[in-house]
Amino acid sequence: MLSKPDAADRPDEEHRPTYQLMLRHLAKFRDGALGLLHVLDGDRVASGDENAVAVAQPQAAPTPAPALSPLDARIERHMGMVDQVLEQIRALNPDHENRAKLPPERSEQIRKKESTLRDIVSSELHYWSATIEHNPLEKFDSTEQAWIRRIIRLSDLLGVDQSHEEHLRFLHDWASNEHH
Repeated sequence: MLSKPDAADRPDEEHRPTYQLMLRHLAKFRDGALGLLHVLDGDRVASGDENAVAVAQPQAAPTPAPALSPLDARIERHMGMVDQVLEQIRALNPDHENRAKLPPERSEQIRKKESTLRDIVSSELHYWSATIEHNPLEKFDSTEQAWIRRIIRLSDLLGVDQSHEEHLRFLHDWASNEHH
């Protein structure tokens, strides 16, 4: 019977991205995005909006926009969703009151929206830190750099779980080295 080689026999294998790791990340990202759409759709349905299904469908632009790369389109779509959720949170607590002073249902709505944002931000932290770590010479365009800086700011604002603290530190280091 053959035994599996241990980690000492496989140097660097832990540090190479695998298809399984990438698929897990994409699944987490998909789940976070679906959660965000669910939160947005639920809010529109609860408010009596007859066009609630339109959240999942892209809005038609009045004038044709220049073609975006798939990554640019993804970033713009996610920035828009994040902006929309942040606006909803602001609308639920416009005076920035302490959560204990808010009605329980409103506090719970804010908690759910923040949880969804944390999931998206955590996935993005993981994605961008892995992308930069495995392609250290890659230069990102202005849209990508702006998105990475925004993810860092959102992470600082919302906080991250312990498993993503290293990713956040890595991106902070990258951002400070990128701009000096």
